Amino acid sequence: MAGAFLYDNLLLSATSVVGPAAIATAPVGHLLDPQPRVRMRSVGTSGAVLIDLGASRPVDCLAFISTTVTAGATVRVRLSTVDPTGVAGNAWDSGVVAASTGDEANGNVVVVRAAGPVSGRYVLAELTDGALTVVDIGCVAVGALWRLTRAQSYGYQEGRVIADTVDVNPFTQARFPAPALFNPRFTAFQVQVMPRADADTGREMRRRLGGVGNALWIPDLALTRAEMNIRSIWGEVYAPGADAVHVRPVFPGWSAAWRLIERG
Repeated sequence: MAGAFLYDNLLLSATSVVGPAAIATAPVGHLLDPQPRVRMRSVGTSGAVLIDLGASRPVDCLAFISTTVTAGATVRVRLSTVDPTGVAGNAWDSGVVAASTGDEANGNVVVVRAAGPVSGRYVLAELTDGALTVVDIGCVAVGALWRLTRAQSYGYQEGRVIADTVDVNPFTQARFPAPALFNPRFTAFQVQVMPRADADTGREMRRRLGGVGNALWIPDLALTRAEMNIRSIWGEVYAPGADAVHVRPVFPGWSAAWRLIERG
């Protein structure tokens, strides 16, 4: 199945973002910091975030980025049209489901509405872990996915950028390893023969993100949540100073290539 981008994060333009249990030294405002390791901290077993989008907006994805929850955590996302608490969840209610995350996924939890976007104003997202006394959340991304028509072409790459370093004494050859705090995941891929509509949406993504904006890449919308958490990347889509283009190699469609490195 084809992948998808979430490139218009509605959290950044929301009327209000509230973390009911957030502490003063790690407030809800940390969710707006582009560095995921600047985290909001909620006291208790649940990290809840209530978002007022300001108006009815289409939503079919919410992702918690860089969290500290364990494998036993659960997640629930609710979208309401008129209930300012978000509890009604009359537009979308994911129900309480396993977060299926851990260190390999950087604590990321991605929730997708399989049926596609639905409109609502108030988002209540809850990440619960009974094994913890505090829940830390780095970023929240919420919005409507750009669901690509075509899947990635052969040659798709997934892995990690190894940031570890080793200093070597040139005389004795003694080695002094310095492990990095974080070896980020990365992906590089190309999508070929995209229709004109996808090329137009790609143009809009380039305009919004530029060389510093972050987006969520989901490589396959049919993945289990555990596999989606491990393989999805939150990071910059375009490198500063680089050409960001769509190419038309043949008459029927367009091609584009992307490389994302996970934000730590």
